[in-house]
Amino acid sequence: MTGNTFSSARLALLVFLLGLHVPHHAGGAALEASDSTVSGPTLDLRLGRDRAYPGEDIEVTVTLVVGQEPLRNVQYPTLAGTGYRLSEFGPPRQKALEHEGRTLDAQEFVARLTPSRSGDYQVGPATLKAEVLLPGSGAAAFFGNNEPTPLKLESPSANLHVLPLPREGRPAGFTGAIGRFTLDRQVNPGEVQRGDPLTVTTVIRGEGNIEAFACPKLELHGVRSYPPRSRRTAESLSCEQVLVAEAASGLTVPATAISFFDPRTGRYRMVSADAVQVPVRPPRVAQPATPASALPEQDARPNQAVTDRTDFFTWAALLCTGLLMCLGVYGWMRKRPVTDVAQTGHANAHPPPRDWLAEARDALVAEDPERFHRAAFRALQGHLGASIGLAPGGITGDIVDLVLRDVGMEEPLLGQCKSLFDVCDRERYAPRADRKGGLDETYRLLQEVVGKG
Repeated sequence: MTGNTFSSARLALLVFLLGLHVPHHAGGAALEASDSTVSGPTLDLRLGRDRAYPGEDIEVTVTLVVGQEPLRNVQYPTLAGTGYRLSEFGPPRQKALEHEGRTLDAQEFVARLTPSRSGDYQVGPATLKAEVLLPGSGAAAFFGNNEPTPLKLESPSANLHVLPLPREGRPAGFTGAIGRFTLDRQVNPGEVQRGDPLTVTTVIRGEGNIEAFACPKLELHGVRSYPPRSRRTAESLSCEQVLVAEAASGLTVPATAISFFDPRTGRYRMVSADAVQVPVRPPRVAQPATPASALPEQDARPNQAVTDRTDFFTWAALLCTGLLMCLGVYGWMRKRPVTDVAQTGHANAHPPPRDWLAEARDALVAEDPERFHRAAFRALQGHLGASIGLAPGGITGDIVDLVLRDVGMEEPLLGQCKSLFDVCDRERYAPRADRKGGLDETYRLLQEVVGKG
């Protein structure tokens, strides 16, 4: 009896499992038959515009619509085609789409496409790989589990017409830059002493293929030039070059200009910066001490007669007059208000490093990153200028490698100065989104460097 009961139970379980298996296939067939009524995952490709010029950036958006079945292990899309450069796709942006009264989840991948030459192009198709989670079969269906299935999606292609750049009006120095840009140049300090460095900073900003610009090296007569240092971001190019005036006369930083093609107007444009005159003072020369041999010889003969004897009362009167004059000058100096040395100096004197250090501390407390890094940069300039006897305004990060090493500054201090200049320069030309992070560590290092002076 027990054996029959066990056999019956096994038979019932087998029939039950077969019953689970058969409806699954029937349901699958019904799903394929009604595929047109079910929204599955799709892939779409869109260009920011369908007409452009060579070298002009175009935004490319690939949109993945998830549909009803969940996806996992979604990879970044790839794009087929030739005749253009494509940047990496950024992280996907989540988006909700309305379709036939239903809300569908979507992910957008954005990149920038840059055509290299004129002509008609077919961009795409875009392809994307993922895994779709479908209802499981057999025992997996009994427990409600899903099974991952590889999925490869493909989008339609997009057409792009690339116009040729016009020959008419093309400047001689055109390097292929397309977009809209500005040019700014600064020379610091505005006046130097012969042998002191000055820094020429040229900044190009704008929208477009800014990589078409480069940093030229200035070569001037009577001036020692160091190689320019460039810093690039997605929207700017900064060129810094250190010059050392070796001529006694004035120094002229020549005018500069850049040219680019403006796709909005369809014309070439040129922007420029004027020449800058920098007065150069002769170096200070210490007066040599008068050698003893040049002093008049004193007559050491004790018994020589004095031919012109001065009356005693005349000498006494002259002595009293001189004493009264000294007392008067001393009294006037006592009544004259004392003026700080910094106030009596040059109108453009650099404030002492301790003042800038205090300014950096106040900016740190106020959580003002821009003011903090400006004050830290000035404090470092003033400290190094006083240490090596150079004008503070012309000291930049380049001075660390080009000058400070030659004057015997120790290697650990060189590294600290270089690190501080790099941090300040990065915040001046390419500020981060979270600019408050790391201010405490930068201030600690600044105290350690400036406090040695």
